[in-house]
Amino acid sequence: MSDSDDSDGYMLFAVFCTAEIPAETLNEFLTLSFARGKLGGCAAVLLTQSATPFLACTTRTHPPIKAFHSPYLGKSVSELVPIFEAMVASREDGLHADSGFLVLDEQTLTDATACGVSLLDGVMTMRADFHMAVDLLGPGQIMSHSFDEESYAAFYARGEPLTLQGWERQEAEWTEKERVAKEEKRRAKSKRAERPEL
Repeated sequence: MSDSDDSDGYMLFAVFCTAEIPAETLNEFLTLSFARGKLGGCAAVLLTQSATPFLACTTRTHPPIKAFHSPYLGKSVSELVPIFEAMVASREDGLHADSGFLVLDEQTLTDATACGVSLLDGVMTMRADFHMAVDLLGPGQIMSHSFDEESYAAFYARGEPLTLQGWERQEAEWTEKERVAKEEKRRAKSKRAERPEL
């Protein structure tokens, strides 16, 4: 699929900017988040104007973009929640995620992470690097469970941002545990087969 039509059918996630984010950082976020997000059928939409409804956006925000003056500067997550809920209240269309959103904030400027906000079970937040930000909220995650369950529970419990490197390390650990469990099962079966029948 070409870059010009690569958001067809992808679930779109709203991204609020609560700090002045330089164009270079915005473009890095859009590029890296889509590189992984598209694997799960997800893409980001930067909300650059309060007059542009999220539900009117039908395609992801494509880099490169220029820096803009966000209408959400200085707003907290608790202030953004009712704004977002009002944006998505009119309908469920399967194209626009309505159970969470992303925030690029002051911390983004220091550690290149985004704040993911889940509304599935109250309001929960978790940070992720640009690679994992959209994936954090993807259909297999936020649409079915909150941050303290399933895949990202270890990161959430430790209060760590979800990073691509950390996720790959966790996947490797899961693979090794599965291999060891299968080997132990095989050995137990082999021992049972070696026992003489009484």
